Amino acid sequence: MTKKVGRRILLIVAILVPLMLLLGCAGKEWAPKHAIWYYHPELPAADRAVEEARKAGKNTECPAEFDMVRKMLEQSYVLYKECKTKEAIDLAKETEAKAKALCPKEDPCKVLKECMGEAPAMKEATFTIDSAHFDFDKSSLNTSSKAKTQKNMDELQKAISFIKAHQGATVVIEGHTDSVGSQRYNLGLSMRRANAVKQYLVKEGGIDPAAIQTKGLGEVRPVASNKTDEGRAKNRRAEIHVFYQ
Repeated sequence: MTKKVGRRILLIVAILVPLMLLLGCAGKEWAPKHAIWYYHPELPAADRAVEEARKAGKNTECPAEFDMVRKMLEQSYVLYKECKTKEAIDLAKETEAKAKALCPKEDPCKVLKECMGEAPAMKEATFTIDSAHFDFDKSSLNTSSKAKTQKNMDELQKAISFIKAHQGATVVIEGHTDSVGSQRYNLGLSMRRANAVKQYLVKEGGIDPAAIQTKGLGEVRPVASNKTDEGRAKNRRAEIHVFYQ
C-alpha cells in the first residue's frame, strides 16, 4: 500500500509541476537567455528588432546609435532578471522602437511642414543637472557648495518655473552615469539620480509628483567620451525633459 501511495504522489507531482510551469508562463514567450526560459514578449521582440537592424547593416551605417540600442537591450534583460518587470518591459519597448528607427532618412513631409491632418507635435524643453551635483558614485543632490552648484540650482529653478507655466505638461527625468562599474549597478545609480531630482522638484518646487516620470538609463546615452575624466564627468548627469504643446 505504501509503495502504491508513493507512486501516486510521484505521478501527481509529475503532472502538476509541468502544468504549473505552463500556467506561470502564460502570456510569455519561449526565449531561453540568461538562465531564464520564458520572457514577456516585449523583450524577445526587442531582441529580434536589434538583430534585424544588425542584419540590415545598421551597425555599420550608424554604429554609435546601434551600440546604444544594443546596450539598452542588454539592460532590459538585466532589469528583468532583477524582477523589475515593468521597467524591463518599458525599456524593451523603447529599445524595439529605436532599433526599428535606426539611421533614419529625412522625412520630406517634416522638412516642408506640410503634413496635414496630424495631431500637433509635442514640443520639448530639456534642463540638464550635471556632475557638480552628481560626483562619482553619488546620487544625492549636493547643495552644500553654492559656488560649485549655482548653475545647477539655477537650472532646477528654471525647470520648476517652466513646468508651472505649462500646465498639463509631462515631465520625464532621466538619470545617467559614466561607464565605470557594472551595467546593473549603473542602472540602479542612474535611477537614484533621477529620483533625487524628482524629490527636489516635488519638495522645493511644489510640482505634482503624478506628472513626473523617472527613468534610469545607466551608461547607454553618453554625451561625451568615457575614456577621459572630463568626459565621464559630463556623462554623470540627470536630464529633465518637459513635453508640452
